[in-house]
Amino acid sequence: MKIIDDLIGTLNFNARVKDIRLGVFHTGVLTRYCGLAATLPRDALKQEGPLVKEPGFLLDKTSRDLAQMVYSDSLLEAAIGMATINSLLEVDLHSCSELNAAEVILEKGEGKNVAIVGHFPFLPRVHEKAKALWVIEKNPREGDFHEAETDRLIPQADVVAITDFLDQPYLASFA
Repeated sequence: MKIIDDLIGTLNFNARVKDIRLGVFHTGVLTRYCGLAATLPRDALKQEGPLVKEPGFLLDKTSRDLAQMVYSDSLLEAAIGMATINSLLEVDLHSCSELNAAEVILEKGEGKNVAIVGHFPFLPRVHEKAKALWVIEKNPREGDFHEAETDRLIPQADVVAITDFLDQPYLASFA
């Protein structure tokens, strides 16, 4: 959870919680901005209740309290925490650009070890170009690696793509 710890350490929690929406596929929290996170209902509904503690009082919590829910064992509470973190992130829209993730991964991953978290329709194309491709999944399919293998596989990767809340990959490229 070091990434989450570091991310939380950068946030300005001086923002009121205005709204929270917990949906079947996505969770939204409105503070400074609207933050979204995956709800993961298939996995969340396998958990013992209560799935969200004090559901009628979430708007009374501070943005810091909600962000700390990212550490919860409850996947629904963790989604609220992640959506809150995303709602507090400062993004310089002028430094952002729109790219086709598949094309970037293909370009950066050619001849390299590539780890991708999640399934995408372009995986066969990456498999053809990459030296090695490791697909890491919470719900693995044939040929995938379970998320428990993450700590072993990521350090071996030259390129890592990680999905966000809309299943769009983020790309990290290592020397």
